[in-house]
Amino acid sequence: PHGRQSNESERLIEITKPFYVGTREVINNEFRAFNSKHTSGAESYRELSNGFHPTVMVTWEEAAKFCNWLSEKESLSPAYRLVDGKLKLITPIANGYRLLTEAEWEWAARGGKKNKKYPWGNTSINKSPMLANFWQGDFPYKNTLEDKFYFSSPVGNFISNGYGLNDMAGNVWEICSDWYDEDYYSEAIKNEIQDNPKGPETWSYPLEPNDPKRVIRGGSFLCNDSYCSSYRVSARMPNSQDTGMSHTGFRCVKDMTP
Repeated sequence: PHGRQSNESERLIEITKPFYVGTREVINNEFRAFNSKHTSGAESYRELSNGFHPTVMVTWEEAAKFCNWLSEKESLSPAYRLVDGKLKLITPIANGYRLLTEAEWEWAARGGKKNKKYPWGNTSINKSPMLANFWQGDFPYKNTLEDKFYFSSPVGNFISNGYGLNDMAGNVWEICSDWYDEDYYSEAIKNEIQDNPKGPETWSYPLEPNDPKRVIRGGSFLCNDSYCSSYRVSARMPNSQDTGMSHTGFRCVKDMTP
């Protein structure tokens, strides 16, 4: 239902471990405190480097390193550690900051709404430019700029969802913790309940088998309903782990501790 794609399957998921999630995407001002040389692609599009816009052009590992840096800054235990030269999530999870799992992201994006297409309900995004930052008009030739933004926008500029979270649809795609596997949430185990799923052990993307892929969620300013329909809370896409893009950022999460 609701425009489901071939890589989406309806599954029963339980999120039993409480967590805190950023109400917005990490912004350039915050990321530059970690890496002062980061430009978010300002060499091509200056608007992307605005201090209050979401930081973009970051790889999965750079996002994980930011989470570790923020954890250490707040005297928390880093959630990622080096294993064979690559960052890996610590198990059991530490009390530091990390990226959301795909299941956590969708639960948060829904904002308490059930069986709805978008974070705000079922109203088509093309019918209201102020629901999220997206491409109005015909992509890629025409952007009518009804929302006043050609590229990204300052975070929190649009309505929040039922949990008070901003930009869970549009603005920039959000990098998740999970490896991408089209069939991970397959119909084959439809009736089983998955408890706090963390995603597959490795990626599976036959079109580019030598390019590690992570899951991204939420759509971006380069999408609209007629182009990629990626504002739906169930929409999921593969993204290169090692390549930053001008319309992909992230937000942080940390587990609650007793």
